[in-house]
Amino acid sequence: IEALRRRYEEYSHTLVRAVEVYCARGAEAYVAPLSSRSARITLLTDKRFLPDSKGADALYEQLLRKFPEILDRLGNAGYCSRAETTSPVSARFASCHADRLLLVGDAAGAVDPITGQGMTIALRDAHLAATVLGRCLEENQLSAAHLSTYTRRREDYFLHAEQLSQILLGLLRFPWLAGRAVKACTRSSQLRRKVVALAAGPGARTRLSRLDRCRLVLGF
Repeated sequence: IEALRRRYEEYSHTLVRAVEVYCARGAEAYVAPLSSRSARITLLTDKRFLPDSKGADALYEQLLRKFPEILDRLGNAGYCSRAETTSPVSARFASCHADRLLLVGDAAGAVDPITGQGMTIALRDAHLAATVLGRCLEENQLSAAHLSTYTRRREDYFLHAEQLSQILLGLLRFPWLAGRAVKACTRSSQLRRKVVALAAGPGARTRLSRLDRCRLVLGF
C-alpha cells in the first residue's frame, strides 16, 4: 500500500475532533483535522491501481478525484502543501532489533494500517522497549541476541491483529471478497464480535482461528 498526503488550510471540516475515512475502488482517504481551520488528507492506494502520472502532485490529484465528497469541501480551501509520499504503510520486517537498536512504532512496520491505531501501537512498542532495555542496560548486554526478546514479544502481542489487518487489506484489493466477509459476519455473531474486538485493540484476548479466517474469505 502506497500513501501520499497534503496539508490544506481553510478546509471546511465540520467534525474537528474526528478522523474521517473514505473508501473508493482502489483507494482510501483519511482526513485528519489539525485545527479548526486545517486538515491533512492522506490518500492510500495499492500499487496495482497506481495510474500513470507525472510526479506525486499529479498522482495525488488523480486519486483525489475518486472522492467527490472531499472535493466538495476543498472548493474554498486556501493553501495546500506539495504532495508528500510515505513509505509503504503495510511494510513488514523480519526483526525489529539489531546490535544496540530497537525499532518502535511505524519504524517497526505498520501492523494495522486500516483501523487507525498507530499511536496505540507506538505506545505499546515504547512500553515493551522500555521493559526490555531496562533489563539489558542493567546487565550491560545490548547485543542483537539479547535484544531479540523485544521482537519475539512484539510478534506475540500483535500476531492476531496483524492477521486481521492482512485479511482486510486483501479484501480491499479484491472487492468481490469483501461481500463474502460481510456475509460471514452477518451469519455469525461470534465471528463478528471477534473481528470488532481485534479491530478495537491489538492486545485483545480474542483470537481468529484458522476456521475463522477461512470463513471471512469464503463467506460461510
